[in-house]
Parts: sequence; C-alpha cells; structure tokens
Amino acid sequence: MFLMSDIENQDFEYYLKEGKKLLFDYENQKDALNLFNKATELNPKSSEAISLRGRCKLEIGDYRGAVKDFSEVTRKDSAKLEDFISYWIASGLNWLVFPKLEGSLEYAIENFLKAIELHPTKEDAYLLIEHIKRVIKYINENILLDSKNNQNYFLRGSSKYALGKSYDLIDAADSVKNANWNYQIAIKDFDKVIELNAKSEVALLRRGICKYRSGYLKDGIKDFDRLIEIKPDSAEAFAQKGIAKSSPKGKNIKEIIRRYHDANSHLQQAIDLDSKFSYLNKLIENNKSSMSEINKNFF
Repeated sequence: MFLMSDIENQDFEYYLKEGKKLLFDYENQKDALNLFNKATELNPKSSEAISLRGRCKLEIGDYRGAVKDFSEVTRKDSAKLEDFISYWIASGLNWLVFPKLEGSLEYAIENFLKAIELHPTKEDAYLLIEHIKRVIKYINENILLDSKNNQNYFLRGSSKYALGKSYDLIDAADSVKNANWNYQIAIKDFDKVIELNAKSEVALLRRGICKYRSGYLKDGIKDFDRLIEIKPDSAEAFAQKGIAKSSPKGKNIKEIIRRYHDANSHLQQAIDLDSKFSYLNKLIENNKSSMSEINKNFF
C-alpha cells in the first residue's frame, strides 16, 4: 500500500492546486505540466493527478502522452466520464498527427465520435469541431485526387455527421443551424455510399440519425427499418428508432400516446439485444411519465 508522509501529502495537494490554476492558461501550461509531474512523482497511483497531467498534455499537443495517461486512468474503477472523453479525443488527435497515413482519418473520426457519444462539455465540443473540420479538409483533398473512391464519401459523411452532433452539444444561437447544415451534407455523402452499397449498415444508421435530427423523422425511421431488414438484431437501429419516436408532436392525443408506446417498444428491444443500451431505461421511464401526464390531463 502506497502511503505519503504529512509533508509529502501537503506538497502533493499544493502541486495539484497550483497546476489546476494554470491548466487552461495557455501561456503557462508547461508550468502546469511540471506541477502535475511533481504530484505524480509523490503519488504515482493518484488517478486525479494522472488525469490532470493527461489533460495538460492534451492541451499542449502531446497527444501520445495524453493517450498513455488516460489509458492508465480509464483502466481503474475510479475512472470518471471525462477521463473516457479525454481519452477518445486524445486518441483521435494522435491519429491526426499523420493525416496522410492510410486509415488515420478514419480512426481519428471514429475516436472523435466515441467522445461525442459520451456527451462532452461545451468546451470539448468546440475543440472537436476545430479538429473535425481539419479531417474534412483532408478528405476533400482526397476526393479531388480520387472522386470515385466510395470510402472518401463515407468518411466525409461520417465527419459531417460528427460535426453536426458536436454543434448539437453547444447551446448557442447558431448551433442548431450549423448542426442541420452539416447533417444535410452528410446525408448527401451517405446517399452516394448507399447507392453503391445498399447494405452499408453504418451509412444507413448514420444517415437515419442525420435525417431525424435535422427534422425528417419519417425518412430517418425508414433508414432504421431498412437496417433492421438487413440486420434484424441491430440493437443500435432499434435504439435510434426508439429515440427518434420519443418526442412525438401533433394534435391527435391518441396518436401521440401510440407513438410513445412504439418508442418504448423499440427502446426495450435495443436493451434486450444489447445490455449496453440499458441507459435507455431512463428514457423509457420519461416516456411513461409523459403518457401519464397526457392521460391525466385529457382523459
């Protein structure tokens, strides 16, 4: 068991406290890193110190070092959600160091998407937007060199999809407009992919999400249904179909209740197929509460 003396513990807390003050001070981040290094020297098993050091490395551009620190932290039971988010962001950025390397852009965007699915902070969303735009710039260059490569359109569609979801995370006046615009471009790219490969499961799923998030609910659900026809055990398709139906609109009260029932049925199917979707139980309960309120007020 690792124990520190009282003096070492005071020094450890001091280094953490002072390092936090400088963490997002761009002129003094190297000083912050030195403080976090001293803290980890005193307590090499401290998840907090390693996580803060990893975040500092991420901020100054040492992506490989950040990945190493967050890999260590996320293996522990004490790992926090932000540790996983930072790990996926750092992993994506580490791939972007070599954008011409085969597969690097794909790995970068898929890692960014894993971070986005965990609902990062607004600050991290802005960071993701900046670097996703870099990915799109590289992909556009690749399309100019080879306009017939289907993979390039899939990657650009996925990048625009990621960009749209990142804007959705930001509560700003123009974020909805930016999200919808990127979803629309993503749909066009996924159209090309699906035209050449009608059974492209990921393209169908992401196009469906782009459609319903940009206001085309019925078209989005059609894509989820097509995916379910191809892959009847697609938990993701059932999950997204249930999520899409969980905000029914209209004046027909009975129809709204029916849609809530449909949504919960799809959400439960997703959970039954894959326990990782158990977080959807909260949405199921919210839908039940909404139905109860409707029944109380109208029947």
